[in-house]
Amino acid sequence: MSAACKKPFKRKRFSKPQQMKTKFRSSARWTKFRKKLKAMQVLDPVTGAELDSKYTVHHLDMDEFNYCNLDHPENFICLNETSHSMVHFLRDSAHGWRYAIMALIKIMKHMDRIAAQKQAKELAKERAVA
Repeated sequence: MSAACKKPFKRKRFSKPQQMKTKFRSSARWTKFRKKLKAMQVLDPVTGAELDSKYTVHHLDMDEFNYCNLDHPENFICLNETSHSMVHFLRDSAHGWRYAIMALIKIMKHMDRIAAQKQAKELAKERAVA
C-alpha cells in the first residue's frame, strides 16, 4: 500500500467538559458517591429490575459543567445500562422525547389489543370444544 493510500490515525478529541467528566469518574469522591446512590436505590426506575453490575449514574441536570457538583444527589439517578441508553435515545429523538413516549404508548396499547383479541379467540375455541 502506498503512503498516499494510508489514512493517518486520528484520535477522537473529547470536549473539555467530557474530559473533565472522564477524569472525575476515576476519583475516589465519585466512587464513594456512586456507591452511596446505589445503596439508596436498589431498583432501576424504568424497568423495576434490580440494578445490575453495569448500572450507570445518570445526571438529570444534563449541564456538563454541573456534573462534578455532588451537592445535590437528587440530580442523579441510577439506571441499568439499557435504561440509560434508552433515556438518552428518547431525549435525543428527532421529534423530542414527549413525541417518542406517546408513540411508544400507542404501539404498546396496540400490542395489548392484539394480545387480548388472540386470548379471547383462544378462550372461545376452548369453550366451543368443552
